[in-house]
Amino acid sequence: MLYIPIDPADIGRSYKAIIRINSQSGKGGVAYVLEQEYGFALPKLMHKEIGKIINDVADTKGTELTSAEVHDVFQKEYLTRTAPIALQHFKTTERDSTVKCEASLTLDGHAHKLTGSGNGPIDAFVRALGATPLPKFEVLSYSEHSLGKGSEARAVSYIQIKTERNHTLFGAGIDTNIELASIKAIVSALNRTLAKR
Repeated sequence: MLYIPIDPADIGRSYKAIIRINSQSGKGGVAYVLEQEYGFALPKLMHKEIGKIINDVADTKGTELTSAEVHDVFQKEYLTRTAPIALQHFKTTERDSTVKCEASLTLDGHAHKLTGSGNGPIDAFVRALGATPLPKFEVLSYSEHSLGKGSEARAVSYIQIKTERNHTLFGAGIDTNIELASIKAIVSALNRTLAKR
């Protein structure tokens, strides 16, 4: 519950109209807007990261951001990047307690076919990426939830990685397949890492 003296409904308003995002906004306000308006329940550790990104955008624009603008920045930063890495195909097979993955992706326009084995799809994919010139990294945290309800609901995954240069950052991925959403989140994090170099 927000700390406000009256219920906005008592004066014909809503919380949406009261929450304003500008360069001084706290990280919680951005996360609240993304969850209440768009269903993204960001992990707590991600609040600071997205809060800074949104504050920088608001500071550059010199105006408050609408919830739609906040959502647009979130999409561009985490969900729609396709360069320098674009995932083309991902498939897993499981035998006993080992998962094997086959993946194909483009890196700077060059096609790569990868295979890897691990204790799950994420581990197998991370190991497969070891054969590419991408920076080495480790997965620090993983969370996921459904986006929407019913059989058509999509899954959203959030993955935090730590690079060999000791940078930590998040990636996010959406898909109807939870496994694929997590793989897309890794690609998202790597694309964000490479964009910051």
